[in-house]
Amino acid sequence: MRLAKVAALLASLLVVPFVVWGRPPVTSLAGADAAALSEQPFIAGVPLRGREFSVTVDGEVFTFSEPVMVSAADPGQGLFTGRPSVFGLAPAPETGEFATLVLPYLGKSPEFRDVLKLRRTARHLRARELEGMIKAAGKNDERFAALLAYVKKAVGTPLIITERAPLPEYIRKPGAGPCNITAGAGIVVDGKTVVSDGNVVCISDLIGAGDQVRFSVAEAVRNDTLDIVLCHEVAHAIMNDLYGKAYVKFKRPSNNGHSAPVITDLALAYIEGWAEAFEAVYGPANLNLRKDQAERLRIAEFLFERQDPIRRERYIWENIKGRPTGVLKNGLQMLCTEGVIAGILYDIMTSRVIAAPVEKILTVMVRVRPLDFRDLFNGLLKYYKDDRKVLLRILLENTNYVTMDGEAARLYQAYYQKKLAYQQKKCSRDEFTAAKQAFVTHKEALFAKAMAGADVFANVGPELWFSGLVIAAKPRELTKFERAQLEARRWLKMSVGNFDPNRWEFNLDLNTVTERMLKRIGVPAEAAARLLAARREKGFFTGNPLTILKEYLGGAYENWAAKLQIARLEDPYQADAIQRLMTLYPEDLDQP
Repeated sequence: MRLAKVAALLASLLVVPFVVWGRPPVTSLAGADAAALSEQPFIAGVPLRGREFSVTVDGEVFTFSEPVMVSAADPGQGLFTGRPSVFGLAPAPETGEFATLVLPYLGKSPEFRDVLKLRRTARHLRARELEGMIKAAGKNDERFAALLAYVKKAVGTPLIITERAPLPEYIRKPGAGPCNITAGAGIVVDGKTVVSDGNVVCISDLIGAGDQVRFSVAEAVRNDTLDIVLCHEVAHAIMNDLYGKAYVKFKRPSNNGHSAPVITDLALAYIEGWAEAFEAVYGPANLNLRKDQAERLRIAEFLFERQDPIRRERYIWENIKGRPTGVLKNGLQMLCTEGVIAGILYDIMTSRVIAAPVEKILTVMVRVRPLDFRDLFNGLLKYYKDDRKVLLRILLENTNYVTMDGEAARLYQAYYQKKLAYQQKKCSRDEFTAAKQAFVTHKEALFAKAMAGADVFANVGPELWFSGLVIAAKPRELTKFERAQLEARRWLKMSVGNFDPNRWEFNLDLNTVTERMLKRIGVPAEAAARLLAARREKGFFTGNPLTILKEYLGGAYENWAAKLQIARLEDPYQADAIQRLMTLYPEDLDQP
């Protein structure tokens, strides 16, 4: 596999001269860590099956099983994660495609081995930081001693992977794709948990609508992209490692799904943007990962939206596809777009000016446990003052200064449109130069203010969430298996909720909602246009989102709101569950 990469690199030198004379891209995150990995840096298992029950649909019987939960191998794991029980796995069999194709491939992949080294580095940093915080807080009882012993020992714990998610099929459909499950897992031998971890990485195909295979594990091995996808999942595991129990504090109300260009919420964009930055870093190591090779090599399409568009920060545009206009997303939309966050993090992580940039990000994660990208960035500014100038340039240039100031968006749009007009010989060079200079002068003035301490997120509006329900006008007929899943959930007295594809229980933010989203929930086109034009003029809305909606929908509001069960979403988060997990370190310690 590695020889193939080298051969492809040599071939590319004939047609890509900049590879020879320019500096090659950074494709490693483990930095100067030259220490070899352990003999078993990852371990594979298969989910244990627990209690079974059956449901009948049109005379056909479907059998589901409950997951088997086991105690973590080390009590300290439960203290740190707040989850003393994990999913039980049996050791993976030594035969079959997973054992003979997938595991050998991962063992030889330089990118996968690099991210495992970074995971080890993150755990070293976690142990070091937590030990200092425990000592500074004067915590010396048995529980804190057990917790500290765990994080030190866990540095060498192998990553646990599985070819099938341990979540029951009535919760996670088969073919749901690769994922990292933060509930953790333990390998069980002779009834005893011999190794456990707070994460388990699942490696499975992604099956879309109509049984279309969007991502095939076997094909990803053959086209050498599986390692990049798994590096994304290990990035999630690293974040969970550093947050511990604080991971449940993330506020993720959006149910728009997730993809690099999609606007969701601050937390999801941060979590997924972090992982997608890993893909963008490792992507250039695979010279076949090009759009023109997708069909021939059967490379999953979604991988391309996490490559050049992220490295070139294309997701800051209001319209990703179609004719370019220079119109940018607003500040909150940018911070709620994982592709935008990935691009900023990519530039920080691959900076040749910032010393050990990835280790600095990891340190801020464990010290501050940021709940969105703003928290992370402000933590970097706080703890690494010598990097302030570079960090500010990366953030502001990547967002065209929109997170800081609304006028920057208008000046940039004017400059961009004059550039297009000049290229098409529709305006003079002087007109183009004047528009460009107006934007440059404005952004440099903003940069000077940022260096002096001005808030670089001053133009990021507040979240104004509201909820509702859309019933499909033309219901899709469910498959028998989907109907069985619904019956299983009803039998278990679980909420069906968004599990029914013909019901969309939406949560939307008035400061990030788009024309397409408004159309989907039945807002009249004229009202939507007025609302978005007003938001663009103001920069962002403040106040009660329902009052604002009523203002722009006018007389149509009452019937529309009643039909869709519109309500203000003030606190969609599980405060009681959070409180149960906030009873022990690290959340009860003062931060440095």
